Amino acid sequence: MRGLRPRSYSVRPAEVGRQAATRPGYVPQHFPRMRRLALLAGGLLSSLACRAGPGGGAAAPTPPPPVFALIAGTWDWAGKPGTCRDNPHILRFTPDGRYMLLTFAHPVDSATGQREVRYALKGHTERSVRAQIVDEPRRTPTGAVVVWDLVLFSPSSYRWHRTDWAEGAFTPEVIRCLPRTTGGAT
Repeated sequence: MRGLRPRSYSVRPAEVGRQAATRPGYVPQHFPRMRRLALLAGGLLSSLACRAGPGGGAAAPTPPPPVFALIAGTWDWAGKPGTCRDNPHILRFTPDGRYMLLTFAHPVDSATGQREVRYALKGHTERSVRAQIVDEPRRTPTGAVVVWDLVLFSPSSYRWHRTDWAEGAFTPEVIRCLPRTTGGAT
């Protein structure tokens, strides 16, 4: 057994096992490379397992904040003729929770035919959502892009507040519309 030396890559697995068993401390030449590969593979597998969650499948998506469910629905400006009939809007959120979409029944800009306004979400509380219209051209007096707070006053009413307005300053009321079969508002 005096002549045992580390072998090249041509060593068969059975020989490596036999040699390792007969000489303590025997390390094949390719062991450092195999160890690096094993560590790399183990690291990749563990990162995938962490992303997959404890069950091994896809990680469960984070549930949306409760305020999203309170806001989602059909709405219109209160106190105008044809409220909830002529051009109500639907508020909804994208599945990834990054955007709030305000979609009108009919175009709000006859020149462009635009029916939808996309808001990038900036934050939320239990009764409000802070958002900025994507590609918003308006600026505050200090030159910053206009940011809006949609503030729920009740389950059937909200108002907009611009972050550069005085505290307590809001747009007129927006009300939740009943399903179209009744044709009215709450």
